[in-house]
Amino acid sequence: MRAGVSVGSPPAIAVRDVCVTLARTEVLHDIDLVVEHGRFVGILGPNGGGKTTLLRTLVGVQEPTCGSVRILGHEPRSRAARQALAYVPQNASQVDPKFPATAQEVVRLGRLGVGMPWRRMTRGDAAHVEEAMREVGVWDLRDRPIGQLSGGQRQRVFLAKAMAVEPKLLLLDEPTTGVDAEARANFYGILRHLHRDHGMTIVMVSHEGSHLRLLADQLVVIDHRKRFDGPPKDYEAFETDAHVHDVGHSQGDAPHGI
Repeated sequence: MRAGVSVGSPPAIAVRDVCVTLARTEVLHDIDLVVEHGRFVGILGPNGGGKTTLLRTLVGVQEPTCGSVRILGHEPRSRAARQALAYVPQNASQVDPKFPATAQEVVRLGRLGVGMPWRRMTRGDAAHVEEAMREVGVWDLRDRPIGQLSGGQRQRVFLAKAMAVEPKLLLLDEPTTGVDAEARANFYGILRHLHRDHGMTIVMVSHEGSHLRLLADQLVVIDHRKRFDGPPKDYEAFETDAHVHDVGHSQGDAPHGI
């Protein structure tokens, strides 16, 4: 799965001066972000701070009000960008218990998104589906109805669905919400394997800063603006400074207009 990167090629993700306004409220303001190939980027920030909006903008679901986004040098909605990335949205694994599909059929849906729509599955497609399911440890669950799997198992099935497209970039929005500690640990182990052993570029939104500091090699804090962007070793100092700043504001020391 490791993809070669030619010298001088554009970064995996390049965000320049991006603003997003929703319902007349500016959710993101003047965001700059560069994600190089092979990085694991963790995005942190308060609820409502714009993290999910940023991911939706990266995949082309949300149009920026200003600025530009490039995925491997391409517009997010271009065919080249859509074929290069996989997106696991928030609550993707929450399905109706009676949903009439097996785990393997769900993963196949991801593979059918490659190339021309409405095409038939080939032997090559089936091989990629099996490889993705084995990679995340759900091949033995392939014939089980998706609604009968545990939250952690469904989570890995939807990760396999994303991986079946052979993406160069993997974007995940709060992927461990609603699963137990053991399932979270297993999921993080899979992401670590994809990143370290396969060179996968990963961008993950999470509220679990302690876990992201162990997984990611770049942390970004979004609270409508970009508040921090750097290695995990520098995050603790930022967190301390931010806490002191917030305490000062709560005591009435904040300057007007900020």
